[in-house]
Amino acid sequence: MKYVPTTAMVLIIVGALNWGLIGLGEYMGGQDWNVVGLIFGTWPGLANL
Repeated sequence: MKYVPTTAMVLIIVGALNWGLIGLGEYMGGQDWNVVGLIFGTWPGLANL
């Protein structure tokens, strides 16, 4: 159970950075900078997590 807070924090940081890049990409001209989607694009369930 001691790894749950660390795992949650990593997921929060990765998600925040990903959404920041998505917003920045939209602001810079509608580009798709979804890093999680690019990495896990073949697994949409994991990318939606």
